[in-house]
Amino acid sequence: MVNLVTRPLAQGEVFNHIATPQSKPFDEILPRPWRIALKNLTAGITLVFDLMDCVMIGRESSEPSTSPLIDLNPYDAFANGISRHHAILKLVDKRVYIVDNNSSNGVALNGEVLRPGIAYPIRNGDTIKLGLMRFQINFLVNPFNS
Repeated sequence: MVNLVTRPLAQGEVFNHIATPQSKPFDEILPRPWRIALKNLTAGITLVFDLMDCVMIGRESSEPSTSPLIDLNPYDAFANGISRHHAILKLVDKRVYIVDNNSSNGVALNGEVLRPGIAYPIRNGDTIKLGLMRFQINFLVNPFNS
C-alpha cells in the first residue's frame, strides 16, 4: 500500500503538475470483431455475422452447442447433407480458419477436400462447400486491416 502525504498549497503557490491518465485506444480494450459475409451460392442468400472467437456452422438441434451456431435449416440443410455441427470458423493469431467438425458429408475449401479436425486458413473470397451447399466467404471488416 502506498502512503501518500499531502499538504495544502501556500497562498500564491501554483500546482504545475497535471497527471494525465495513460489509456489504451478503445480498439485495444475491446477489439473489433471480424464481420464476415457467408454467401450461399446455392440459394443466393448472404448471411452476415460477427466473429470474435469461433462459430459453428450446421443445423440447430436439441443438443446444446458450445459455440454460437449459424443455423442452415432455413436453407434445406438436411437435404443438402449438412451435419448438426458441420464446420467451425475460428480465429487464431489474427487469421480466420475453417475446421471440418467430423461432418458426415465433408468440407471442401476452394475445391480441396479438408481432413476432419484440422484448421485450414481461409482468405477473403474463398469458396467452401459444406455437403452439397457452396458458399463464398467475404471479410467485410478485418480489424487488422484498418
